Amino acid sequence: MAGNTNGIPFEDRVGANAINAQHRIDWLRSSDPEPEFNPLIMAAGYPQMYAKEHEAWAARQAGADYLQKAVDGKTKLVAYDPERSSIVEMIGDYDADTTTVVTYVPGTRTNEQSFYGGGRQSVAKWLVDSDPARGTAAFVYKGSEFPDGAFAEAFFDEAKSDDFVAATAPVLRDFQAAVELEKPAGAQTVAIGHSWGLRNVTGSEVAGAHYDKVIALSGAAMPPGWTADPGTQYFSYTYPDILLTAERSGVVGDNYPMKEPAFEKHVYTPPGGTGWQEAYSIDNHSLIATAGPFNEPALDDIRKGIRAR
Repeated sequence: MAGNTNGIPFEDRVGANAINAQHRIDWLRSSDPEPEFNPLIMAAGYPQMYAKEHEAWAARQAGADYLQKAVDGKTKLVAYDPERSSIVEMIGDYDADTTTVVTYVPGTRTNEQSFYGGGRQSVAKWLVDSDPARGTAAFVYKGSEFPDGAFAEAFFDEAKSDDFVAATAPVLRDFQAAVELEKPAGAQTVAIGHSWGLRNVTGSEVAGAHYDKVIALSGAAMPPGWTADPGTQYFSYTYPDILLTAERSGVVGDNYPMKEPAFEKHVYTPPGGTGWQEAYSIDNHSLIATAGPFNEPALDDIRKGIRAR
């Protein structure tokens, strides 16, 4: 499909995916009726059965609302292929005036539904909107399967699996090659990976991708075979959190950004202070990848790192 083929101009891919989105909406709304409320089920003491069915239906309808924005031109999808677990949203304009192009790779548990509310796009959107010269464009990337298993042990096994990242990294490499095709002379490429997303980014480097700058947001360990590219600047931003504690304990890989000398390191005090609980905080792990007042010091430093030439 044209909307998902690397090498086709991104603006053409956006148009093709508006059509793909409309086809998906039509399918959803013709074949996905709201589950019928059944008083017999409720009387039998199984309200959770109806609740789960209704929740799943509501999530699919939220998908239709998100896709309608692509149809209306309010959201730009440069990839949309549910059968291949692929969705990539472009923020800003990628054109001759672009001076920085960001490939933002979100982390563990990211799926298509993660895009509906805008949370996974928040840091990339903040970077685009905060550029006074309007020279930043960003791709929020999920071009393949991510570690999003339905059970906790499943996604943990996927997240730390060397085979899993080796299978997905070439897909990102090939997407980045398409980004390079349209990159204006003098523009810089920046890859940002949150959590497992950093593992995907550095895996794509192993597979042959190059970025001018690589930014880790509470980044997971780099895969085997990774070495720092001498032509790339590396930065790591994090709060004390559960991943950093696990990395320092040797649980989830030894070669992680806060240990690797190539990364310029930044650690921030979270809103809850620096008590021992913060070292096991999942909230802090998510905080570094949000655009909000509590994360402003980190966002400002990320922006400065990107703009420094």
